[in-house]
Amino acid sequence: EALLLQRLKANSFRQAAQESGMSPHSLRRLLLRCVGQKANLEEALKDMEAFVLSIDEHSYRGRDMMVTVTCVWPKQQLLAILPDDRIKTLERFLRQMPDSVRQRIRAVCIDLKDAWRHAVKRALPGVVIVADPFHVIQDANRRVDEARLVEQQVTGERLRRWPLLKNEDDLTDRQAAQLAAIRKHHKNVAHFH
Repeated sequence: EALLLQRLKANSFRQAAQESGMSPHSLRRLLLRCVGQKANLEEALKDMEAFVLSIDEHSYRGRDMMVTVTCVWPKQQLLAILPDDRIKTLERFLRQMPDSVRQRIRAVCIDLKDAWRHAVKRALPGVVIVADPFHVIQDANRRVDEARLVEQQVTGERLRRWPLLKNEDDLTDRQAAQLAAIRKHHKNVAHFH
């Protein structure tokens, strides 16, 4: 079991299952059984005067959502894996944290779900809530791509996707020229970009 958990720590369910010859579902059950035991948060966070939490969602084959609660500052440390993605489960976990732990939380980083924001506000009033930068960039890229698709339909011109979504420092010379042309001739897409 310890070896399997080490594989899960470094790999996806699918990859760990392939390496171990087990099914992803069996690995998920093992993980939930092992981490289902209540973590001693006071002990895990004893050396930290203040810390930032991250709450994130993970799925097993696009279903069976789980939520992880991780300390991300000053050092990264997984604190809990909640068995599902229900708001009540998350809120109950946050409310059941010892007061000595709750008082040291400086911020909570979450994705863009409004329900999570409300749950954190209810359970941890006064704590700063921060949007996960990955999800902000993901949302911005989705909006840029939607503007690109609308522009393509209106103008009948094909606009390349990657020059708009890729980090500008990583663009090839050709992609940089395509981006410059989009900015010059397609102001609406340029605005979103």
